[in-house]
Amino acid sequence: MEEIVDCARYGELDELKQLLADEAASGSLNEPEASAPTTAPAADAAAATAAAGASGSGTTTPAQVEVLKTRAHKFTDANGNTALHMAAANGHIDILEVLLQVWPASAVDAVNSRGNTALHWAALNGHTQAIEKLLAANANPEIQNTAGKSPLYEAMSTDRAEITDLLLKASEQRAKQNGDDIGDDDNDNADADGGNDNDDDGPADDDEGVADDDAGADDDSEVVVLRAGTMQ
Repeated sequence: MEEIVDCARYGELDELKQLLADEAASGSLNEPEASAPTTAPAADAAAATAAAGASGSGTTTPAQVEVLKTRAHKFTDANGNTALHMAAANGHIDILEVLLQVWPASAVDAVNSRGNTALHWAALNGHTQAIEKLLAANANPEIQNTAGKSPLYEAMSTDRAEITDLLLKASEQRAKQNGDDIGDDDNDNADADGGNDNDDDGPADDDEGVADDDAGADDDSEVVVLRAGTMQ
């Protein structure tokens, strides 16, 4: 159901809630996890839809939340981007909050075809609040994409001091929890020339008016606002 990814991309909160409620009720994902229920009572689905529209919480019944935790993260576009990627890339905090309610902890660091996580994209596009939400959900700031670059590197490469500091602190905290030595070698394996990040699969949006203006600041092959109107 790529529509869920599209809603997250374009900031369509009400539509996203409706799709999630419908998905929780129908169990329509191919190959659901064996332990997950595949249906929910129609009355529960109606109640979940009404609650999502009235309360703005984006939550469903507890049983339906558990269903969605086995499904929502599996919907991707052709490049492997999840709804979490799109919400983080475009700074749609309300959508990000809804998704994190139904997102399994094991999938917060899901990667796309270029190895980028939602945190990579939030860092690249400078969405501080999105980064805070993802870090609170235990997103890993040290995961490297296929170009060997972490979210921390992306923040540093765009000279975003506040975000860099936020991610550095998160990395240090993870190191303490893991009993590792704390160092600043997170970026040692970055490309020497600092360019061609291989993130050109488009974390921000195209010319349909949704993307942040500053998302296209890079002047190399990693132009994240795609003027051609297509996601790569």
